[in-house]
Amino acid sequence: MDFRKFNIQIVIRVIVLAGLALVTTYGIISRSWFFTPLATGILFILSCLELIIHLSYYRRNLNNFLINIKQSGFNATFPVSKNKEKDLFHTFNEIMKVFQDLSMERERQYQFLNTLTENIQAGLIAFNKAGDIHWMNPEAKKLLRKPGISSLKELANIQPELARELQRLVPGRKKILQLPGMQDMVEVSLQVTKISSSGELMAIGLLQNIHREMEIKEVESWQKLTRVMRHEIMNSMTPIVSLTEAVNKVISSKENLTSSDPDFDDLKESLETIENRSKGLVKFVNAYKDFSHIPELSVRELILSDEVKKVKALFEKDILEKKVAFLVDIKPEKLKITVDPDLFEQVLINLVKNSLEAFESPGGEITFFCRQESEGFSIRISDNGPGMDQQILDRIFIPFYTTKEQGTGIGLSLSRQIIQQHGGTITVSSSRGKGTVFRIDLYNHSY
Repeated sequence: MDFRKFNIQIVIRVIVLAGLALVTTYGIISRSWFFTPLATGILFILSCLELIIHLSYYRRNLNNFLINIKQSGFNATFPVSKNKEKDLFHTFNEIMKVFQDLSMERERQYQFLNTLTENIQAGLIAFNKAGDIHWMNPEAKKLLRKPGISSLKELANIQPELARELQRLVPGRKKILQLPGMQDMVEVSLQVTKISSSGELMAIGLLQNIHREMEIKEVESWQKLTRVMRHEIMNSMTPIVSLTEAVNKVISSKENLTSSDPDFDDLKESLETIENRSKGLVKFVNAYKDFSHIPELSVRELILSDEVKKVKALFEKDILEKKVAFLVDIKPEKLKITVDPDLFEQVLINLVKNSLEAFESPGGEITFFCRQESEGFSIRISDNGPGMDQQILDRIFIPFYTTKEQGTGIGLSLSRQIIQQHGGTITVSSSRGKGTVFRIDLYNHSY
């Protein structure tokens, strides 16, 4: 709209009204005229009416424009054929077009999000601080098996653990829950995210059925385990079978075998090899048994630095022989943690032993670092050894996988299983020439 033109029109009308008022007043007071003041007075009244109609016209159209915006009637258009309204209505139509485009974009986003939430293979529950459930997607209703739930209080009647965790779970944390399914219990992963909507703090619970994914991972784990076991067993059985065949062949070719026979020493050596390989196979099977049966936790509070001293004492001889610097950085110094002492000590032994065996030359350094965090404890055991390739790093926690000639391949696997049993996590990072870091995160919770 050309506001300069509109202002000029108003100014002209005001000047005309002022002129008519002066002429009318002058004719009546100074000249005592009759017809001239009458005519100018009538023109003054008509000019006032015209100004009112003119302003009312713009006010009415502006009011219609604002009502259309308020009611989201962005499809309305204003005619621009008349010169009088051309500029004003053209501006209105441009604004309406912008709002129409924004409305269509918002509708597209809404349809996209609606389709996404309706078809996503995860349950979504939106609720406020008071516990009122505002919305649930179909997958959440399917998992809960009761679609008409309006509050967490109602949810607590059928799923008390879920309702409790939805209210107290910290954003960014995960919780594994078991919900009753159609036939048996269904394991789900729960996460909570908090957002602000229209000035109100809202929480969104994400429920993901992990039963099927866990079955797939379980099959993959068994396949990996089977490959490793097959490899280890075949490594032992192949020489045993070959040597047994050779021994039988020699014995069957001789009627009387004495210690003076030239083949006696070869037979003795072959039998010793068979014995050693058989013992190795028994050791491997026993290692699998130990890995498969971890005892229940018996936790108590202990001072972490005392446990580290015990572990260091166990490897004192190796530390001196390899000239390794063993550094301890625990803050606070008397930091207390609640763990199973025996099992946790076994984890520390495995990790320190792994670091010591990594050094190929004297002068290495092992650092034991621990800090208390808001959600628990973070422990790092690092070394400046040769490090590991990504290929080894990807398999390091696989049961019975080892790169050491005398290793069983269960130390790190067992350590991870123990830490997971404590409700924590253990991860590793490494690269060639830059050393290795094992990180243990233990969270504050009751066992």
